[in-house]
Amino acid sequence: MLIRIKQFLLFFGDLVCLYLSLFLTLILRYGPNFSQDLWQQHLVPFTIIYLIWLIVFYINDLYDLRISFRKLEFFSALVWSLIINGLMAVLFFYLIPYFGITPKTNLFLNLLFFSSLFLFWRLLLSRFMIKIGLVNHIIFISQNKTSEKIAQKIENNPVLGYKVIIIGGLEKIQEIKKIIKEKNIKTIVVDPAIYLQSSANLYEYLPLGIDILNLPTFLEKFEAAIPISETNKEWFLENIRETNKRTYEITKRGFEIILSFILGLISLILYPLIILIIKCSGPGPIFYTQERIGKNNKIFKIIKFRTMIPGAEKNGVQWAEENDKRITSIGKILRKTRLDELPQLWNILKGEMSFVGPRPERPEFIKNLEKQIPHYSLRHLIRPGLTGWSQINYPYGSSIEDSSKKLSYDLYYLKNRNFVLDLSIILKTIAVMLKFKGR
Repeated sequence: MLIRIKQFLLFFGDLVCLYLSLFLTLILRYGPNFSQDLWQQHLVPFTIIYLIWLIVFYINDLYDLRISFRKLEFFSALVWSLIINGLMAVLFFYLIPYFGITPKTNLFLNLLFFSSLFLFWRLLLSRFMIKIGLVNHIIFISQNKTSEKIAQKIENNPVLGYKVIIIGGLEKIQEIKKIIKEKNIKTIVVDPAIYLQSSANLYEYLPLGIDILNLPTFLEKFEAAIPISETNKEWFLENIRETNKRTYEITKRGFEIILSFILGLISLILYPLIILIIKCSGPGPIFYTQERIGKNNKIFKIIKFRTMIPGAEKNGVQWAEENDKRITSIGKILRKTRLDELPQLWNILKGEMSFVGPRPERPEFIKNLEKQIPHYSLRHLIRPGLTGWSQINYPYGSSIEDSSKKLSYDLYYLKNRNFVLDLSIILKTIAVMLKFKGR
């Protein structure tokens, strides 16, 4: 909840900066000729532009507290966002001359004012968050290494506003109560073993107005992922409710049929150019198909533009690796822009895939992964996706450890999937494509 409040503050402050920058621009440009009519003339088109700008800020992670106050990442994201926003504003006003204004100078001044106000506002807020307040003290009652790792991560990100006190167990319950009063503790996080064995002791904290969370639940909220090592079968029985998702799944499927058909037809325009480039890059087929595991472990054939050299797996099935020598020079471009995945729109139309879901894996890998990673089979309760929560939060995996970490994000999506989360994933995916970060 505390993180959401801070993100809202970031958004609200940015919104104020946008409209204040427009006001300052018009005052500077028109001076004594500034009027209510002039303000109204600019208000509607600039409101549309600002809405687009805020979306760009979001997909470039300017509302992610983990990078919002890290200087290098923050300035990189900001510069990239301002460039995109400036170009989109120019295209908007010159391609849609509906509003009767082509504000070249005003647009430049607006960007200049906003950049200055934005930097000042974010700097002011970061100092306020870190030094003045909005801190939530949390007690971790735990005896495992996961708690130590998460405490260190919280320590490295003070802007998130959490301060952790780790206590080994419930033996000294009176001391815990004393800490609760001294530090004004609002949250207690308990590891699963203690949570199950000490419910009577935990019950005594309820009159103190404390939120008591088990470790998996806290980590789910904190990292937007479900920690596999800290989650048992009972947790999944209590938290996975597929019957509650039926309306969502039916509606989502209806949208996907329409959208995949339309985008599939539009994408055909790019096919001749992509086919020509692949043919000119060397011998081999244009497309390739591979067996993948879909919903309920059903095998289907995925179709993509070929990005690897012929005979790439002559030595057996293997994961693609970073700087994989089997990928052609043209294939690298297709992968970074994700244009190689355009044919998968037809997999979506047929119902074998979804726009958003876990990455479809190969049967050869699945057999081994299910043996070594707990709960791995749960990701097959839903259709695999062209993009997904794990794909945008974790780089391409090429090991058991990577697959385990990606599964934590897949399980989070399985439990929490809804249209807002889907839209968020799609917007983030667009950012990946524009930055040529696909793989």
